[in-house]
Amino acid sequence: MKRLLLPLVVLLVLLAGAASAQTSPMGDWLTAAASAVVKVSPCASGEGTLCGRIVWLWDPSTTADTRNPDPALRSRPLVGLDMLSGFRPGAPGEWTGGRIYNPEDGNTYSATLKLRDATTMEVRGCVLFVCRSQLWRRTSALPR
Repeated sequence: MKRLLLPLVVLLVLLAGAASAQTSPMGDWLTAAASAVVKVSPCASGEGTLCGRIVWLWDPSTTADTRNPDPALRSRPLVGLDMLSGFRPGAPGEWTGGRIYNPEDGNTYSATLKLRDATTMEVRGCVLFVCRSQLWRRTSALPR
């Protein structure tokens, strides 16, 4: 009986680790238009929230945040820009209470992240009661 207990415990630990990896949005995500890769990771504030930073752009000529409403920020580079901020765990597979910055229009929206499966995440941004969703795909390597 004791010889079976150790392999069973090891198996349960491995399965739990695999399940948590599939239910975490942390990692690299290719946006719906395949124009950028956003790396989701814990926020630097250390408050248990998740943030997302642009780590790759399809069009290398799009280098600056030119549509930002603040003229002082229009020259900041897009690669390295925090696009997602302040997401907290909600229901299983869902992170809420966050904000998403859209460099295409310079606006920031309230947002939620919801994992549909291990490789697909629904990103939903809202202004008042008007919302728009996109599906982002997990990627293990930056596109060329």
